Amino acid sequence: MKVAVVGAGFTGMAAAIDLLEKGNEVVIYEADKKPGGLAIGFSAPGWDWSLERYYHHIFANDGGIIRLAKKVGWLAFFTTPKTNSFIDGTERQLDSPISLL
Repeated sequence: MKVAVVGAGFTGMAAAIDLLEKGNEVVIYEADKKPGGLAIGFSAPGWDWSLERYYHHIFANDGGIIRLAKKVGWLAFFTTPKTNSFIDGTERQLDSPISLL
């Protein structure tokens, strides 16, 4: 069967993988320049890092996403993020009750 998947975010990619595994012919249509959907980030020339386009996160207990990552050869790893805010001209770390105090 020929199947079209609209969107190359997590859901579209997972659906495409399942359909392919069942022997279907799959074409994925994506409006953006890159796959990733809400999980995509962006960077500017000269940046050593990227910034999230949309707020998103994956928890360590999100088994379905972790299994999907392993299935396609991506390492699922988790780090403790540092969340900063720019307040009154100063960058302040506000990612825990202690840092907030």
